[in-house]
Amino acid sequence: MDNTALARFITSLGSLNGYGSTLAQTKKALDLRSSQPLNQHGEDVAIFEDTLKGIAAVKEKGFSVDGIIAINSAFDSPSDEQPMRGKTT
Repeated sequence: MDNTALARFITSLGSLNGYGSTLAQTKKALDLRSSQPLNQHGEDVAIFEDTLKGIAAVKEKGFSVDGIIAINSAFDSPSDEQPMRGKTT
């Protein structure tokens, strides 16, 4: 499977949150099924892994209200960018 399009999607989506890994690094991570080729500083690993979890949630639930809830629930990395579930300010 050619992971180029998915790597482009992840790098584009991640760029909104400071994703610093290159397209080549992201494609290699997809090909190896490992986050090891990515920049290990910052949020790159979390963005990469959460994006893949979100895609899996959409495949399972579809893109609907339930699917969006499943996507947000799938984002479980220890990142400051995560939604605050059940907390009010």
